[in-house]
Amino acid sequence: MSRDWHALCDAPACGIKDDWIDVDLGEGRSHRVRVESTWDAWELTAVVATPRVLNRLDAFDPPSNRCWLRNRFIDLVGYRIDGRGRLVANAWVPKLGVGAGEFLMQVRLLAREADRFEFLLSGGDAH
Repeated sequence: MSRDWHALCDAPACGIKDDWIDVDLGEGRSHRVRVESTWDAWELTAVVATPRVLNRLDAFDPPSNRCWLRNRFIDLVGYRIDGRGRLVANAWVPKLGVGAGEFLMQVRLLAREADRFEFLLSGGDAH
């Protein structure tokens, strides 16, 4: 578990715990982003909805279709159903030449987009 990204996260709106960043989005909302290190990038992942939430959605508009539509219209963030049946948002930050500003911008963007999609699906703020 490499935590070389911790030095890039010295911001008051970010709470770091192990491989997680809790991002304060303002107005009482927040979202948790997981950071995993690969050899050339950091993979950012945020849970949007659990299987329980997804199972309550309209059967005629499955989560995979909703992911596909959002992926068509949003840059820098992708959505997918993971191996645990959760809808997650993903982004990658290349390590080469990245500064704190760029890293935090991508973390905040992912958190904001995941939180927005979560609200559209569930009306809540669980993640």
